[in-house]
Parts: sequence; structure tokens; C-alpha cells
Amino acid sequence: MSMLSVLVIATAVSASAERAEGSIRNFTHTEVTTAAPNEVWARWMDVAGWPTWDTELTSAQADAPLALGVTGTLESGGRTSPFEVIGFEPDRRYTYEVPLPAGRLVVERHLEPLDNGGTRFTHTVSLKGFGGWLLGPMLGRGFRAALPGVMQALKNQAEAG
Repeated sequence: MSMLSVLVIATAVSASAERAEGSIRNFTHTEVTTAAPNEVWARWMDVAGWPTWDTELTSAQADAPLALGVTGTLESGGRTSPFEVIGFEPDRRYTYEVPLPAGRLVVERHLEPLDNGGTRFTHTVSLKGFGGWLLGPMLGRGFRAALPGVMQALKNQAEAG
């Protein structure tokens, strides 16, 4: 079987799985908390503390406080991956990306203050590029399944102060 045949089959399988389950390459989860926006934001800015609520990570570090262009590393499943902040709006949102073979994993986190003093916060994961298309069926399902628990753990920490 040629490499082209393998890629066509992988693409067809991925497209079929996407129709059946929703996107496995781009998904979002939102939570609402009674915690103030600064409580959620503080946990997002504490990169070394990410593994305390993001159970998919064993360690995380940034080379400087999070801001546009800051880089760092994430460790998960025994693998260390670099990341770079590619979007940043203080006290509101940030986006970082992790390179993948022939693609990238893009994570966006944003929050909205609520009138009652609480916060709505959203975490979006996107697998981009050709590598994202191929790796989506393998990585996307796991990320998507873990995201609600990760968000709940962040909510619990923010509410505990």
C-alpha cells in the first residue's frame, strides 16, 4: 500500500469519526464559577501550578511571566513539548501553541466577568495543520474527554481561593 493510500484512508477515517462524534480536532468547554475573574486568571498565570488542576500535565514551566511571545515547556505522558504564547490580552485571554509534526496544538483560554461577581471561563483546543488532521483521532479524543474534569478542578481551586 502506498503512502498516499494510507493518508487517504486516515483522512476518511478521521472525517467519519468527526461526523459521528463532533470535532475531534477542535473543541471547547465552558464553566461558570462563583469565583471572581482574578481567581481564575491567577491560576492561569501560574504556569508551574497548571498540573495541580490540569491532570494531563506532569509539569509545566514558562521562561517568564505569561505574555505575548513567552515560551516554556509542558510535560505529559513522559514527553516534554515546547509552547509559545501567540495571543495575550491581560486579565481576559491568552493563546499558546505546541508544535506537532506537520501541525500544531493550539490552546485558547478566555474568561468573562459576570454581573454577579462570578466568572464564565472557556478552554478551546484545536489541532491544526496536516499533522493535526492525522493526530486528531489519536490525541483529540483523550483531550476532549479530559477537558471537563480539568475545568472542574480549576473551578474548584478558584472557588477555594
